[in-house]
Amino acid sequence: MDGLTETATLVRSNLVNGDFPLVHKPFTILAGRSLLRGAVLGLVLLGAAEAAANGGNTGGGTLTLAETPLGSLARQGDYVVTCIAEAGNGGTFAVFAPDGTRLADAEVGVAYVSDHVNFTIADVGEDFDIDDGFTVTVPAGSGKAVKAVKTALDGSQHPVAILAAAVDATDEDVKGPGYISGQFDPTELDLTGTGWTSDTIVAEFDGKPIFLRASAAA
Repeated sequence: MDGLTETATLVRSNLVNGDFPLVHKPFTILAGRSLLRGAVLGLVLLGAAEAAANGGNTGGGTLTLAETPLGSLARQGDYVVTCIAEAGNGGTFAVFAPDGTRLADAEVGVAYVSDHVNFTIADVGEDFDIDDGFTVTVPAGSGKAVKAVKTALDGSQHPVAILAAAVDATDEDVKGPGYISGQFDPTELDLTGTGWTSDTIVAEFDGKPIFLRASAAA
């Protein structure tokens, strides 16, 4: 949606701290939460990962996703895991991100931990052959807005806007206005439970037309 210019329906308070043009647009706030004005919003960009063995594998082994399957750099798309070295009851697998970037190799029987995906390949029955493999699919998320939390791994850890008016989405998704441009006092943001402070959140908006600067009185 196109940005909307600020109107009198959104009360200016100490949150707004400067004359840089204020622009907001509607966001769909994900059900199950009530958010205060000044909450920092992120978008749920990634869904739940799934793993599948490639058809025609010779090896009978499995790939099991970790309890926390995604890392902070996870991307939507298919992660390709392909056997490049055979070994009795083992093997080495190349791991490729959705954009084709090669990540660190994975070893059978050793937990694979990365900033992208986390899993363990187990040897079961017939040994793996060269080119046996698996696909880890990371689907698109809902794209809905939630309170951005530093440790989130679904894309919502990246702030995109500041909520311009309190929203009660406890029972269902609702629309809420989010500032996508303006100058704001970081001490007036609602950062409760996010893992950020008014000092550390500033860098999260680098490259966006959202500027955080404490008021002189602060």
